[in-house]
Amino acid sequence: MARIKRVITTIEPHDSVERYESLGVDCETGEATIRSPWEVEVNGKVITTRNIVIATGARPSVPNIPGIENLTP
Repeated sequence: MARIKRVITTIEPHDSVERYESLGVDCETGEATIRSPWEVEVNGKVITTRNIVIATGARPSVPNIPGIENLTP
């Protein structure tokens, strides 16, 4: 876990909405649907573009197993 936290801390400043916007990238957050190779709909707004990048992010998930909270890594 310490290594994972260290890696996240190293990557975080280089992988943020703020950083990409400072580089001129228009970032939209929300629920999206790809309508065609050149169109994506985000929160009801249709955006036309040459390139679409899907950055879904991630978060940990703890399975619903009785007693799991008592386990130690």
